[in-house]
Amino acid sequence: GWATNFPKYDARHWSGNLCSILAVEKGSPIFNLFMSLASDALFWMLPGEDDRVRKHCEALGMQPEQINQLRRKYWRRRARYACPAPRLILRALVDLYLFFKGMRDPLKPSSYVYVPNAEKIFLKECAYVQQGLLSDPPGMNMYRIVGQCKRTKLIKFRSLRTSSALEGSFLHYSRSLHPTAKAAGPRTLHVSAPDRPVTAMCNRHV
Repeated sequence: GWATNFPKYDARHWSGNLCSILAVEKGSPIFNLFMSLASDALFWMLPGEDDRVRKHCEALGMQPEQINQLRRKYWRRRARYACPAPRLILRALVDLYLFFKGMRDPLKPSSYVYVPNAEKIFLKECAYVQQGLLSDPPGMNMYRIVGQCKRTKLIKFRSLRTSSALEGSFLHYSRSLHPTAKAAGPRTLHVSAPDRPVTAMCNRHV
C-alpha cells in the first residue's frame, strides 16, 4: 500500500535528517560525496532524458568532453527525474550506508565518518522510504512544461515536488492568531512559538 500513502515526505527535509548520521563537517569532500550519492539513490533520471539534454548541448556547440564535464546542477535543471518504488531506493541507500561504514574522516583520521548511533538514525529514515513517503505516486506526472529554448528547442520543465506545502502552512497558522491571544489551544501556541515545548507553553498559560 505504499503507493497510496499520503502526504508524501519532501526530499529536502528527509535528506537533512539523513545527513545527521555524518560526523564530518558540512562542506567537506566526504559530506559532499555522501549527499550527492544520497541524491542519486533517491532521484533516478527518466529514460531518454540523458540523450535529450545531450542533444541540447550539442546544438549549443559543446564538444563531448565539455558535456561530460558539466556539473550536476546543469543536469538537474534540465533533465527529469523520478523517485521510484521503495525497494529500488532502499537498495541504493543500503549500498551507500555500507560504503562509508567503518571509514575514517580523511581530514580527521582519528574520527569516523559516521556518528556512533548512525545505524539507528539510518533505519529510522529508511522506515519512511519503506512506507512509500519518498516515492512518486505511480502514474502521476511530476513535471509541467514552463517553456522552450528557442535555439535548441529543448522543452523546459518544472518539478512539482516542493516543500512549500509544509513550510507555507505555518504562515497561515501564525496569521490566524492574534498577538494578544490568551485562550489559544496547544496546537496554535506551538505554531506561534515553534522553538518552545508545547507543555511549557500550556503551563505558562494555565
